[in-house]
Amino acid sequence: MNHESICRDSRPAACIFITTKAHSYSITTDEITFYSLYTAPSETLTFDTLADGVAYTEASLPHPSIRAEYSGGRYSVKESGFSANWLFRSSNYGVTYWLAVEWGEYQGERYIRSDWEGPYPDDYFNRLSILTLSDASPIVLYTEPNHKGFLGIIPDSPQDTHYLLPLTQVPRIYEMQSGFIPVPEPSTLLLLFGGGIFFLVYGMKFFPSP
Repeated sequence: MNHESICRDSRPAACIFITTKAHSYSITTDEITFYSLYTAPSETLTFDTLADGVAYTEASLPHPSIRAEYSGGRYSVKESGFSANWLFRSSNYGVTYWLAVEWGEYQGERYIRSDWEGPYPDDYFNRLSILTLSDASPIVLYTEPNHKGFLGIIPDSPQDTHYLLPLTQVPRIYEMQSGFIPVPEPSTLLLLFGGGIFFLVYGMKFFPSP
């Protein structure tokens, strides 16, 4: 996917470039366009249960995936606690990582969010980090209850397996879908996709917005 072409067709305020050291991916807020390009997710995580089937309402210590229990019925869950295919971590602005996330409940729905406990606990530094344990493929995140707050993440290549998400845009994840199948798309892909790009992350290069 040509990031320069996508941004050229986007609204300037909706397209921001961020540099990383290793990975390249796009994040879109255009739900209709995303689902016109990708279909049939093979895995959906609603964070109602841990990977071993223990439900949020039944969780307690000791448990091999739970580090700690917080007030209000929240838990610190290890990075591999929710899926055999994905790791969920907390990060200090991508500099260092805490191999756990917070597991909680809001408006009757379960969520995960950053559980950063290191220095600089300010929201600006506090981020969620998602890693796939196989080749990268598009994923969907819902960042608000009731299937709201859509974000679609499209990796640039199968090797782009790490997604570092700013807390200000992704404070919580209530659902994640993965394992999508691409829908055959005509050559107008970039035009369709241009209006919905929210972030573009490209490793080792920086392209100024138009």
